[in-house]
Amino acid sequence: MFAHLLMLAGILRYGYDSVTYENVQYPNKVRAHLDIPANEIALAGIVLGYRSDDKANSHRSPRSNGRGDFNDHIRRE
Repeated sequence: MFAHLLMLAGILRYGYDSVTYENVQYPNKVRAHLDIPANEIALAGIVLGYRSDDKANSHRSPRSNGRGDFNDHIRRE
């Protein structure tokens, strides 16, 4: 729930896009860089930043069923 709210706040308040991972792909590198002790684990990673106009970022998964972009589903006040 916290990750979800953080991503929503990022886009609504600051215009940041986000990328999430359900698991950490390189746990040993993350552990070393963030000095995470051996008795703790990283369950998720969230990247916040500004969207690039690179062609790779225009890819849409066939699973999206044409539901549109994330921005089409949020209300800004």
